Amino acid sequence: MPAPPSKLERPRLATRRLILAPLHPRDAGEVFAAIEESRRVLRRWLPFAATDFDVEKTRAFIRSTGRSRSSIAWGIWERDALAAARSGQPGSGESGGSPRGPRARPRRRPAGRFCGTLGMHQISLDQKVGTIGYWIRTPCTGQGHGTEACAAVLLWAFSRLRLERVAVEVASGNAPSLRVVRKLGFVREGVLRKAESIPGRRGRYDWVVLSLVRSDLFRVRGKLRAYCGTARPWQG
Repeated sequence: MPAPPSKLERPRLATRRLILAPLHPRDAGEVFAAIEESRRVLRRWLPFAATDFDVEKTRAFIRSTGRSRSSIAWGIWERDALAAARSGQPGSGESGGSPRGPRARPRRRPAGRFCGTLGMHQISLDQKVGTIGYWIRTPCTGQGHGTEACAAVLLWAFSRLRLERVAVEVASGNAPSLRVVRKLGFVREGVLRKAESIPGRRGRYDWVVLSLVRSDLFRVRGKLRAYCGTARPWQG
């Protein structure tokens, strides 16, 4: 088994239907357009979506995350073949073959529809821990994209970074996000009471804290691979 990396890497991940690519400042317009399209739903659970978050703030967030030593932000794109099937047009480059198929010279950005973001934060390679968070563009919800993307990142985090624990904190009323992590096998640990407020909304939200630890892999590895369509969604 290869040794874990000595510094944080930012790989591109590929599943059966999706490409997860580290966000670049040039993606800010596309990311912001998805936020705007989904703001009515996102603003209920994510503080940034309830503020005057604009394209420049989106670009600044992407730059900050790209410089971070403890965070990674991926964009989630449908594979070109999936977008092509929807439009009736032939796909190109990144779409064909196995999720692990050869892509010796990958595109700078995926060609399919942008569907949201997934972040891994508070990563400590010394303590071998991290947290995840995600949002899915409204027209892309209900298709399992969040589950598939999270499964890819979890396989990479436990296999490549050799993490011992990955946690997630979800607002107690956010049923769709709770369904995602429960399908992935996360174990509920408890509740952080009155943990967050959302601008423009009364009261404070409780957070449900859930986690996967390395010993859970005996129970969940098969389903993570099934959701991804591959046992190894990264290259190299």
